[in-house]
Amino acid sequence: MIASHLLTGPLFSQSLVFQETGKKLTLPRGERYASFSYKFTNKGPDVIKINKVELSCGCSSYELAKTIFEPGETGVINIKMDTIDKGDQGYVVVAIETDEKEGEYMLRGHVTIPTHVTVTPLMLRWQADGEMSEQRLQVTFDAPDKGNTGDIKFNAENLFVRDGHFAVRIEPTQDSNRFYVHVRPKSGMKCADIITVSPNPENYYENIEIIAYIGENRKKL
Repeated sequence: MIASHLLTGPLFSQSLVFQETGKKLTLPRGERYASFSYKFTNKGPDVIKINKVELSCGCSSYELAKTIFEPGETGVINIKMDTIDKGDQGYVVVAIETDEKEGEYMLRGHVTIPTHVTVTPLMLRWQADGEMSEQRLQVTFDAPDKGNTGDIKFNAENLFVRDGHFAVRIEPTQDSNRFYVHVRPKSGMKCADIITVSPNPENYYENIEIIAYIGENRKKL
């Protein structure tokens, strides 16, 4: 039977034909939501009912105006992805189940989320036996492109550190798109209190996530 399948191909055909099953896009500056639209047509001889739509990510939702499609009828399923905290890439897989015998369809969406931010240095270092004094990062945003209305919003209210051992503050500069972010251990904290042991006993690391907003999109710096 397996050999027969390999020689003759699938023993069934699917009625819903999608114009595209995979889509890629780049999110415009400052926007938070990515949208994908998948148009399809019922090419089969029978009425098709969509029983279920499942998304791989809780960050996404879908809209489908109707679930029953006559032969020759077209439809569109719209996917909306919330890219907040997505870093520089976002993915979603859409599983559609119909009342056909082999009525499973898979769609995919991929969004590139431009960073628009340069942070230097990428790592701050303290000596384990030295004073854990305040250090700073330089944060530079790309200048907005001509005709692009996405706004950069970066201020003290939008800045926080997920790790409770550190405090941060902003120092503005004369350039509107450049800031200094000062990072320091909270008062009374010692190196031994905030470090995580690595496989190399001479080095210790603690990840610090600094969050800022570019328009509606939250970015980890």
